[in-house]
Amino acid sequence: MAGKAQRALWSRIAAGLLAIILPLSTISFWAVYTVTNTDRWVATLQPLATNPTITNYIAEEGASTIVTQLNVENRIAKVLPGPASFLATTITTQFQNTIARALGSALQSSAFQKLWEKENRFTHSTAVAILSGDENQNISKARKIVINVTPAITSAIDKLDAQGITFLDPLKKKLNVDRVLALNLLNEKELQQAQRYFHLATTLEWLLPFLSLLLAALVVVLAKPRRQGFRRVSLVVLFSSAVAYGLLRIGIALATPLSPTPADVTKAILNAVTHYLGRELLILTTLGALGLIACWFTGPTKGAVATRHQIAGAIRAVRSGISRGSQQITHKDWKGWSQSNRNQLASILRVSDVVVAVAVVFIVLFWIGSFWGLVILVLLTGGYYWLSHQVHATLDQAPPALGEGSMTSEDAVESDATK
Repeated sequence: MAGKAQRALWSRIAAGLLAIILPLSTISFWAVYTVTNTDRWVATLQPLATNPTITNYIAEEGASTIVTQLNVENRIAKVLPGPASFLATTITTQFQNTIARALGSALQSSAFQKLWEKENRFTHSTAVAILSGDENQNISKARKIVINVTPAITSAIDKLDAQGITFLDPLKKKLNVDRVLALNLLNEKELQQAQRYFHLATTLEWLLPFLSLLLAALVVVLAKPRRQGFRRVSLVVLFSSAVAYGLLRIGIALATPLSPTPADVTKAILNAVTHYLGRELLILTTLGALGLIACWFTGPTKGAVATRHQIAGAIRAVRSGISRGSQQITHKDWKGWSQSNRNQLASILRVSDVVVAVAVVFIVLFWIGSFWGLVILVLLTGGYYWLSHQVHATLDQAPPALGEGSMTSEDAVESDATK
C-alpha cells in the first residue's frame, strides 16, 4: 500500500513538471523552427502584406518620407504670396494625404505581395544572424530587425509615373540608395531580449521535447490504474496549453503600448509573428480535451458504460435495418431505439451543441482567413444545428408505450452485462 501511494505521489510530481516543461518545449520548438526555416519565416510574415493596418501604415510612412525628402512644405511656401504663406502647412498635409492614398492603392496589388515575399526571403538570413548574435556577416552595427519596404514605395511611384504623375521620379534613386523606409519588427531593446530567448531556445531545442515525452511516460507508468495516468496527462496538456495561450494573448496586449510603432501596427505584427505558436497551443489544448473525453468514454463510470451500450445498440439497430431496407431503419429501428434512449441522447446532443459552438468561435478567430472560408463554415454549422434541431424535436416527442421486445437503456446495460 505504501509503495502504491509513493508511486502515485511521483506520478503527480511528474505531472506537475510536465505542466511547466510542455509549454516551454512548444515555445522553444516554435521559435527555432519559425526563425531558422526560410519558408516558415516567409509564411509567418506574409499575412502582413494583405493586412490593411500594415499597408495603410506603410503608405502613410511612405508619404511622410516623400514629403520630407522633397522638402515639400518649403517649396510650397516659396511659391505662395507672402500673406498666404501660412497655407503651406495645410496644403502640404493635403498633398501628403493624396500621396498616402495613391500609395495605399498600389500596396493592395498582387505585385506588392510578391515584392513583400521576395524582401522577406532576402532579409531572412540577416534576421537569423542578428538573433543568433553572429558578428561574421557585417551586421555588428544592426540594432533592430526590420523589413525594408522602400522597394514597395518605389514600385508604387513607378505606377504613378505610368499614370503621368512624374514629380516623384527624382526621389526614387535616393530611396533605393538610402533604404530609408522600413517596417520595424524588433527595436534595440526588444532585440536584446529576443536574442537571449532565442539562444536559450536553440540550446534546449531537443532537450525540452524529450523531457516532455519522458515525463508524460512516467506519469502513465507510475499511475495505477494506467487510465488514471492517461487522464492526468490529458488534463496537464489541456490546462498548461490553455494557460500558455492565455499568457501569450496577455503578453501581446501588454507589449503593444510599449512599441515605438503605433499600437494597432504593433498588435498586427505580434499577432502575425505568433500565429503559429498560438495555433500549436490551441491544438495541444484540443488534444488534451479529446484525451479527457476518451478517458471518460472508456472508463468504468455508469454514464460511460451506458453511453457505450447505447452506441453499440444504435450500431446494431442500423445494421439490422440495413439488412431489411433503409426505410425500416428510419421508421422502426432508429425511431424505436432513439425513443427508448431519449434522455441520454438529449444530454449527449446538448453537450455536442456546446462543443460545436465553442469550436466555431475558435475557428472564426484563429483559422478563417477568407470570406469564402467563413461562408463554408456558416453553411456547415447551420447544417449541423438544423440536424441537431430535428433530432431534438424527435426526442422531445412523447415516448411510445414499450411493446414486446422493447427495452430501456438500463435493460440494455443489464442484458449486455449478463452476456
